[in-house]
Amino acid sequence: MKKREIQTKELRRELRDLVALSAIPAAWISYDPNHLAESVVDLLMSALRLDVAGIRLQTCDSGTGIEGWRGQP
Repeated sequence: MKKREIQTKELRRELRDLVALSAIPAAWISYDPNHLAESVVDLLMSALRLDVAGIRLQTCDSGTGIEGWRGQP
């Protein structure tokens, strides 16, 4: 199998695991949106083995959002 195909399969597996882990009950994160954003970034970094990651959570009708970042850009 080609290296790219192997990497793609590994990425799909990691993303599937990330989705499974992302089903964390809200009670575990104390209903804190900032903690939710940071938890999602932590999941991304561990699942995808990233050095830097960031996420922005924002509703469609809102001009503000919540961000979570890890690592040095």
